Amino acid sequence: MKKISLLLLLCVLFLVNGFSQVNFKQLSEQQIKNLLCHKWQLTFLEAKGKKINVPASVPKLYLGLQSNGTLEEIQDKKKYTGNWSYKHDTFSLITEDKDGKENYDIVNLTNTILVIRSKFKGIPFNMGMQLVD
Repeated sequence: MKKISLLLLLCVLFLVNGFSQVNFKQLSEQQIKNLLCHKWQLTFLEAKGKKINVPASVPKLYLGLQSNGTLEEIQDKKKYTGNWSYKHDTFSLITEDKDGKENYDIVNLTNTILVIRSKFKGIPFNMGMQLVD
């Protein structure tokens, strides 16, 4: 009886894990756009295999993506606006704002997490964001 219970438990865990981690790349273009259209807060940076959580003492950075293609960046008390688009064939988020045009690869996207990859001085890094709204 213990073996059957253990097997049943493993099957349930496998199914729950399998359903909870749907690969965002299987979603339609519109589903991904809908997931992106929120306010996100930067929570971690990751480069060269090292992950650093953003300390609470650092001014918060927010990225708001609107369904009409506009974006709002909030950094401490400063607000910047711009535009964004999404390219489904490469799973890329493109922004154009005060820093110019930037292309980010979407690494992960769920109902609560957005991770995008960029480069700084040729070094790739990830920015992890948590859903705020």
